[in-house]
Amino acid sequence: MQVDVSMYIGKADEFGAMGQWPEALAMMNKADSLKPEDYSILHLRGKLKGHSGDHAGAVEDLDRAIDLCTVEKQRRILLLSRAGIHKKAGHLDLACSDWKLAGELGEFDYKEHCTQLEQGSGVQ
Repeated sequence: MQVDVSMYIGKADEFGAMGQWPEALAMMNKADSLKPEDYSILHLRGKLKGHSGDHAGAVEDLDRAIDLCTVEKQRRILLLSRAGIHKKAGHLDLACSDWKLAGELGEFDYKEHCTQLEQGSGVQ
């Protein structure tokens, strides 16, 4: 019997909605084992890792997703996700760098975000 990767993603979404990060991550790990070169799975798993506090793991998954993605609009979304993780981890220079890269790929005002961080108002 062939297992559908979308089943694992759906289960991960259900667990994530309940704040059950380890269970959600386990489902995304299964999805990744079935489709290891799928940037969308890496994106979702990276976001889960970020929510659970594993910022380094989140960045690692998002780095891989960005490397694999060839669709410009999707790369911008991945860069914005990684910037959010960097910001959450307190790496404001890296967040600003990703916002600048995202701004180069499309309509995104990175200057506003980077300026807020430099002034200290963007830090939560």
